[in-house]
Amino acid sequence: KKKKKKKKKKKKKKKKKKKKNKQECQMSETMWAVVVEEDQPLKLGNVEKPSCGPNDVLVEIVTAGLNRADLVQRRGLYPPPPGASEIMGLECAGTIVATGSEVSGWSVGDRVCGLMAGGGYAEFAVVDQGSLFKIPDGMSFDEAGALPEVMMTVWANIFDR
Repeated sequence: KKKKKKKKKKKKKKKKKKKKNKQECQMSETMWAVVVEEDQPLKLGNVEKPSCGPNDVLVEIVTAGLNRADLVQRRGLYPPPPGASEIMGLECAGTIVATGSEVSGWSVGDRVCGLMAGGGYAEFAVVDQGSLFKIPDGMSFDEAGALPEVMMTVWANIFDR
């Protein structure tokens, strides 16, 4: 009887771990990010790790793109939209480490690149599932980090016009 009780306890613990993994987006921790302070050079700072909503994924960032919008934003001429991260960085590449409750088609461990309103210059960023792209086979994280903005600009100018 004792062995059966121990097995039942182990099963309960495993279920709790699974549930906790799904809630990882809701945990509040800290991370390193590029911090912007007015009239100061960019610097690394310890900031709160973002939490994602039901349609978001949390990406552990490997690389981030740098483009004109980032430079204009740094000068204070292109503020993030309301509700967006104050951390700079509009595109990134990395690995999904957690998913929101309504996310479908994406899994923890997927290699992705994404376009977002901010947050790319950090260890982790929240990206809406509709703004993610699977990194093509054979493409490095370095290449994928610069892909989203360029790809969407080309798409908008060629196919959406």
